[in-house]
Amino acid sequence: MIAHPIAHSVTSLAAMVLSLEEKNQILDAAIAEYSSDRHRFIVEDSPKPCRKDVADISAPLDITDVAIRSTFGVASMSNLVDLILDHEGDFDEVAVGEAMKAKDEEALPDIIRPAQPLPEGTLCQLIIPKIDGGKMNILKHYIFPHSVKRALVVGICRGDSFALPFRHNTWGLKKGYQSLLDRVPGYHVRYASVEEKGNNKGDKAAAWTPSREEIREGFAFINRECPPGLTPNEILEWIVTHTKPKVQ
Repeated sequence: MIAHPIAHSVTSLAAMVLSLEEKNQILDAAIAEYSSDRHRFIVEDSPKPCRKDVADISAPLDITDVAIRSTFGVASMSNLVDLILDHEGDFDEVAVGEAMKAKDEEALPDIIRPAQPLPEGTLCQLIIPKIDGGKMNILKHYIFPHSVKRALVVGICRGDSFALPFRHNTWGLKKGYQSLLDRVPGYHVRYASVEEKGNNKGDKAAAWTPSREEIREGFAFINRECPPGLTPNEILEWIVTHTKPKVQ
């Protein structure tokens, strides 16, 4: 991983507040590192809970560092970040992760549930850093199946709403931003990950060769399930994220 000069040291993590310019510089450094074909953006069918300790992260980031662009003035988006700071309350993080895996929204604390119904097919990633003082910081990262108008989704948030900054390299942005989320210490529940090609998962996915019948089934699935009214780029993104081969 490229150690960006602005990245926090472990000792300064809680005390340092980054400017908007510095946040964008860190994001751009991540995009430059992960935008090549050497890295793959993977979305799982089921979320994976895990805990990331600050000692295991080479360049840790604070939860506020990945809340970069306000949704104000944004017309539409395919990602939404809900940042909740200093929430007074406590709950079992592991139980939350298990409820998210089971897709049991009723078992989630109110602060974790979306404030309004989500577009069908939306994925929700979660980060809860460990902080002192009986309060909790919470970040929810919503990944929509296609671009949606801001007015339809901003009400989902229970805290401050953020969008991903615009970048021409959309796949580089996806991979770079996910890499930043992975640098936030705390309890994570995530669907997405970034992997370097050449490991076992990458080799198996690269070797996948569908039969004619699988190809026909794939096109039938696309024609049946792909939402109408998408732009060509949005259709391509939907196809890539919904028809990838399963990675063992």
